[in-house]
Amino acid sequence: MQPLVSIICLCYNHDAYVKIALESVKAQTYRHIELIIVDDGSTDNSVDVIQTWLLEYQRQNSNRFTTMPLFIHLPQNIGNCKAFNQALQYAKGKYIIDLAADDVLLPERVAAQVTFFEKQSEKVGVIYANAAFIDENGKELGYYTPPNIVLPQGNIYEAIVARTFICTPTMMMRKSVLNFLDGYDENLSYEDYDFWVRSARHYEYAYQNIVHTHKRVLKTSWGTKFYATQNNPHLASSLLIFAKIRQMNRNSAEDAALAQRIRYHLRLCCYTHHFHLVAAHAQLLSELGCLTWKDSFWVVGAKLQLPFNNLYRWYFLWKHRWAK
Repeated sequence: MQPLVSIICLCYNHDAYVKIALESVKAQTYRHIELIIVDDGSTDNSVDVIQTWLLEYQRQNSNRFTTMPLFIHLPQNIGNCKAFNQALQYAKGKYIIDLAADDVLLPERVAAQVTFFEKQSEKVGVIYANAAFIDENGKELGYYTPPNIVLPQGNIYEAIVARTFICTPTMMMRKSVLNFLDGYDENLSYEDYDFWVRSARHYEYAYQNIVHTHKRVLKTSWGTKFYATQNNPHLASSLLIFAKIRQMNRNSAEDAALAQRIRYHLRLCCYTHHFHLVAAHAQLLSELGCLTWKDSFWVVGAKLQLPFNNLYRWYFLWKHRWAK
């Protein structure tokens, strides 16, 4: 018997796109699917769009899914991590897909991933693939990764600590992995980086070098908050994740990978004027034995609350004139 796949579709103010996302699930060639829709306190017309789609699905007496889709309407916005975890409690599938309501699954997505996953060893807890970017009108903009590049597989812990190379909406996860991790960390404003490192510490990853997902690029996407100078919760969440990684690391190479990631975020805090977070990043670098004079330069700039452009200019002035 084919394994059940639970697709959790998270919606927050995506009334223009959620129907397209749901239709892409309905259009899957793989039939053994359980669909769980969560609206996380949308303030637009998302709930009406979802309810209308569900009524039409019932009217058509469709049997595209194993069971009738489940709709969870949250009256207030509680964030991706908590909303996903609420849906996860109802999921019965062997495999889980976390689908944002502005992304699109191509028709062969689930079938291709299940076939691929079923050939993996039990050590593999997560698979991922390439994706095509689309704009607000569905026009393709390019690929997440050039098709000729094969991304890390197996034990990816050190690699994923250092840099991001996984396109989140392409993932399929064993539900047992999410159960082991107690779902997403609800103390965080975003889920993927924390999930990657915690799962990769205990499970292997496998990469499927095909495109079966369209990731929509919007100015209002949650990921753009990383670069916001105001109302930016992600940088503080990243700091919490770094502290967890510090405890999970087992050797100097993993510490060096973490230092690479922390150093980028330290400078990002300066760039976005989140000066109060810079010292904490520097403290973690110091604990890792990786704090350099260049890092200290940014810490001083943060204490003086210098604009990033000026700080950047002063750094290169020192480097190319005074440091000779």
